[in-house]
Amino acid sequence: MEIPNDIDWSLIAKYLAGEASPAETELVLRWAASDPTHASELEALRGSRRQPDTSAQTPQFDVDAAWAKTPVARARASRARRARVPRLSVETPPRKRPRVVAALSLLAAAAVLVMVAPIAWRTFQERQSRLAQRPTDDDKIYETHKGERSKIELADGTSIAMAADTRLRVSSHYGESRRDVFLTGEALFDVVHDANKPFAVHVADLVAQDLGTEFGVRAYAGKRLQIVVATGAVSLGIDKSRPHPSNTKLPDIPPVKLSPGDLGQLDSTGQIQLEHGVDVTRYLGWSEGRLQYQLAPLDEIIADLDRWYDVDIRLADSSLNTTRVTMSVTGKSVDDVMTVLAAALALHVERKGRVIRMY
Repeated sequence: MEIPNDIDWSLIAKYLAGEASPAETELVLRWAASDPTHASELEALRGSRRQPDTSAQTPQFDVDAAWAKTPVARARASRARRARVPRLSVETPPRKRPRVVAALSLLAAAAVLVMVAPIAWRTFQERQSRLAQRPTDDDKIYETHKGERSKIELADGTSIAMAADTRLRVSSHYGESRRDVFLTGEALFDVVHDANKPFAVHVADLVAQDLGTEFGVRAYAGKRLQIVVATGAVSLGIDKSRPHPSNTKLPDIPPVKLSPGDLGQLDSTGQIQLEHGVDVTRYLGWSEGRLQYQLAPLDEIIADLDRWYDVDIRLADSSLNTTRVTMSVTGKSVDDVMTVLAAALALHVERKGRVIRMY
């Protein structure tokens, strides 16, 4: 029986699950015995399945620990067929000439600063924010689809990296007296600070206002809102300028200030929870083409992989959703990621086009 130098990883997954035929088992064992590196790879994947569960409901697997010990697998990943790699595009909107209306608005704002009290200026800013809330045909819309990333630069020099499946609306009034943008999805903002023209990211009922900052916002529909600060500071609070039904009462929550290394999350009760000293690179690594997870629920990882590779991954057993997994994804094809993940979890993988089933 010929021993291949580069074995089919689905065969190893079948062997680890105890479902290989005698001939297939012999092939795997002969492959492992033919090279010490092969043996270490097989043992690493077998060991990743033996980690003790800290909870019967949330078993934990460290996929990176297994993958890190398989140098041949890394070499194979660079040679293997590559699925759709997330694309990175750069788009800089053309600088428009200021309209006469915008110039008059700036002159009026300057007059207000000189002639009225600070409270009147705050009222003016709130009115401008409410004005920005109303979508118009002149608003600039940026979108990424699944499997795509994009980087844009606004006229004031602020740069925004957009993750897959993200929509950003830039108000047509941007830069007049405020700088308002509206996000669904995930983005990294590197803001050129201007205290006289506040920069604000509106997400659902919250608004994150820049205080001289690089920060990331994650606000996918149906998922927990997350804001992590890399540099500077962010003021996070209820967006009271957003239109609400008359019978809706907004919670009276004072704004929370986030500093570098802070993670702010909106919990199920509408309260803002803060965590200090987080690993910012783990939350913002996607902007450099890297996904990182530390004991993350499997269903959240799968949702990210769906967006990242433009695939549809389906778990046949919903009880696997809460399985906690530690792993990183950098430059690997979706087939390689799914093969190693399935081997670590002792699952089968089948792919037909965009649909990938794990069972």
